[in-house]
Amino acid sequence: MVQVEPSPQKLAALGLTIEDLEAAVKAGSQNASGGTLERGAEQFVIRSQGLFQTLDDLRKVGVAEREGTPVTVGDVASVGDGWAPRQGVVSEGGNPDAIEGIVMMRRQENPSQVLELLKAQVTHVNERLAADGARLEPFYDRTELVDATLRTVGHNLLEGALLVTLVLFIFLLDLRASLIVTTLIPLSLATAFVYLRQRGLSANLLSMGAVDFGVIVDGGVVIVEAILVSLALKDHNPGPHQERIRKAAAAVTRPTVFALLIIIAAYLPIFMLERVEGRIFSPMANTVAAALVGALVFSVTLVPVLASYLYRGPVKHRESPVLALAQRLYGPTLRSALDRPAATLSAAALLLLGTLAAGRTLGSEFLPELNEGALYMTVTLPTNVSLSEGRLLVPSLVEKVQRFPAVDRVLTQLGRPEDGTDPKLPNNLELFVKLRPAEAWPPPLRSLGDVLAGLS
Repeated sequence: MVQVEPSPQKLAALGLTIEDLEAAVKAGSQNASGGTLERGAEQFVIRSQGLFQTLDDLRKVGVAEREGTPVTVGDVASVGDGWAPRQGVVSEGGNPDAIEGIVMMRRQENPSQVLELLKAQVTHVNERLAADGARLEPFYDRTELVDATLRTVGHNLLEGALLVTLVLFIFLLDLRASLIVTTLIPLSLATAFVYLRQRGLSANLLSMGAVDFGVIVDGGVVIVEAILVSLALKDHNPGPHQERIRKAAAAVTRPTVFALLIIIAAYLPIFMLERVEGRIFSPMANTVAAALVGALVFSVTLVPVLASYLYRGPVKHRESPVLALAQRLYGPTLRSALDRPAATLSAAALLLLGTLAAGRTLGSEFLPELNEGALYMTVTLPTNVSLSEGRLLVPSLVEKVQRFPAVDRVLTQLGRPEDGTDPKLPNNLELFVKLRPAEAWPPPLRSLGDVLAGLS
């Protein structure tokens, strides 16, 4: 950067002002047109370039003339290499003056693959910087977040599958039937993953959390129950074993398909969302719809086939005590509701009105909270504080935050970068707090809310 420092005494002696000097420098660095020049059969465009090549070019720019003697920039100012005024400071740990770099991932990229390639490049760069005594040290990356998300999703999916299997066994009292229906869960998820892969979409935590295993196995439960009833009532359903399974499945296929199509149609409005809403909820709708379609296909094809292999002998139908209890409670309740239609409709209307009233107070934020294992804190200093004075306050603030038992490392940003990409002022202090794993927190801290309360 070139810096021109005018001399007030020299300017005043020659009757010049800083505005005169500024205008001269601007005029001396402008391009000018010289028209055209014909030479033989060709025509050339003449242009004067005002780009300074050296510092002497800038020193020789004319500002004015006094008694026939030109006055140049070098006569009234000193010209040399300089630097822009500092706009911000980054500190990390014991280093009060660090250099920060942020890597932005492109849209639609896979975070795991990008992080793997980025770490390889960081290793390569550190090998080249070793001779200069410098190194790149990652402060925060999304590897921990991605790994934690995958563990959470896998844990929840496994728990959901086991819970569905247990519930099916309680209601069907048949382990084979429960296992047949449970196979729909991994197969429907595999269908969703293949579909998302072909569409170039990613399965995120929101979309995987929206997959309802109960809805996925609904069609399979209906078909398996129909097959078991048909096989148990052999006297009422004569014929070959395979034929009875085929008839039982065919009898309930149409209502099963229709019910699942209604559920899929409920997600159609989400496909019409655009902008930010579409980018957030579109993967969820695609994941759920693809999983339901996969469950529908496997329910009407695979479930009868598996039943034909696992139920080759006589089948004894056993009624679940849970269903028997539910039927005993449902019968009187239904009769009471039918005998009092006015009271039943009034109660339903009151519940509907109560739901609408409560819905107005819920707000419009439906996204789940995500704990990334880090906090971003903003401290606003006095408006007229200087950058140098702000630097003196940073160590004391960092020390207070660092003493908190859940805090691992702290990175601070005071002011803004010199490239002008951030509109913050020197009084803006941002602390990027990286937390320790939740397992390492002392007993009083049980949640992220406890950490926030303690830091505040």
